Amino acid sequence: KVIKRMEAGDFSDFGPDGEYDYIAMTYSQVNTEGSKKMNALLKAPKGKLITILDESHNAAGTDSNQGENIAKLIDAEVSKGVLYLSATWAKTPDQMAIYHRAFGEGMSTDEINLAFTRGGVAMQEMTVASMADKGAYVRREQSFANVSFTRKKTTTPREVAAETEKAEKTMELVRDILSLGGKANDAVKTVDIEVDASAAFGDELDDKGNAVTASIDKPESPFSQVHNYVNAFLTSLKADIAANDAIEAIKKGVKPVIVIQNTMGSAIDQLIESGAAKIGEGFGGSFADVLDMMLEKILIMPVKNNFTGKKSSVKVPLSSFPPAFQAEFKALKAKIKQTEFKGMPFSPIDYIANKIKQAGYSMGELTGRDKYLDYGDLKDGKPTLKMKEIGNQADYRKNTINEFNNGTTDAFLFNVAGATGMSIHSSVDFKDQRQREMIILQPFGDINKFMQAIGRIHRVGEIVTESAVTNRIEGKPATYGYPSYKYLQSSLG
Repeated sequence: KVIKRMEAGDFSDFGPDGEYDYIAMTYSQVNTEGSKKMNALLKAPKGKLITILDESHNAAGTDSNQGENIAKLIDAEVSKGVLYLSATWAKTPDQMAIYHRAFGEGMSTDEINLAFTRGGVAMQEMTVASMADKGAYVRREQSFANVSFTRKKTTTPREVAAETEKAEKTMELVRDILSLGGKANDAVKTVDIEVDASAAFGDELDDKGNAVTASIDKPESPFSQVHNYVNAFLTSLKADIAANDAIEAIKKGVKPVIVIQNTMGSAIDQLIESGAAKIGEGFGGSFADVLDMMLEKILIMPVKNNFTGKKSSVKVPLSSFPPAFQAEFKALKAKIKQTEFKGMPFSPIDYIANKIKQAGYSMGELTGRDKYLDYGDLKDGKPTLKMKEIGNQADYRKNTINEFNNGTTDAFLFNVAGATGMSIHSSVDFKDQRQREMIILQPFGDINKFMQAIGRIHRVGEIVTESAVTNRIEGKPATYGYPSYKYLQSSLG
């Protein structure tokens, strides 16, 4: 009834003489074209609304229904004023236009977009400083004055030698794969390879009712995905150390929180799809399988629909390549399979969880994956591949967080699924108020998500003022916005 009156321009239900003081909505309620609730809001008397956008970065962007709807809502003809709330508001130039009410009059959204595209980070910094000076931008930042940031580096000669041996072994195979990937790209340029258009575009027909054809488009550089495999290598390499650090933290009366980016969930799905793994059976996968997947991906080529121009990708059968290439591919696959990667678990998350369990403790996990390896249930010496019992996602998330905060579980592990909207600090409101320590096993590539993640254990209302953050990944700029702005140097050089 209230919405119907709003649609008619009657807002008498709100204000001093009305029943309600404010209107609360979620972004999901305005992410469709012609949103009923948004259209009702837009009927408000001119200049009578004060719009507050919490987590305003979620409203940014001009190429979505949500972005367009919010832009209409904050227009000066509708909203008298706008308050933006966000810890990571200034992400990319195209998202800055949503803040035009804070910049003052005189620039269109297109001009704002262009200015920040050309000006880059320097432009953002200058704008923020100017806005703060004028009172249009208020910083309400959680102080990190008592937070300890450290980095742990492998230093003993024995550990350094072991890491070096594994790295050299891995990178030799990676270099071989990259070299063969280049040959695969050269081959599709010179050899007439027939593309299975149906694999890429289904049963799509051309204007004459015939099945569309497809051709191989410009191949992607084999180097484009190397960083993903390097990250997987480093995470697997440090899994045992991270687990030991977590156990030591628990013994000291501290609750460890482990941060990781990749769950290896998609890799497990690929092995299931290929028939190499089955739910309920022993999982024989190793880090060698990760490299084998990297090898198989060099056969995946971008293709173009010859009728519509649409692009997709298909895996070209090995038999379509020249005999010499086929021989090299098979030889390298055999070399990968024969390489031993001792002490490098396929699933670092499950390895860590099991080691913590063996020490007599427990760990909650919030990653969104639906399968796991049970290293505590071996079949023929191999961890059993199982489905996670999650049920309702919202209930699972809530229960996992609560169990950590009330002391049911001792440790916590999360990826981007837990980077926002979660409090796991030593709060006055939580039963378990032990100090938290964050072990960053694998930092996120997105600085915004990473900054959100480190704030999960350092929040308003905490009992212990010193939350420790220890970085476990060597060899990349894991500072990602840390006050010290230091870059890590791996023992591998």
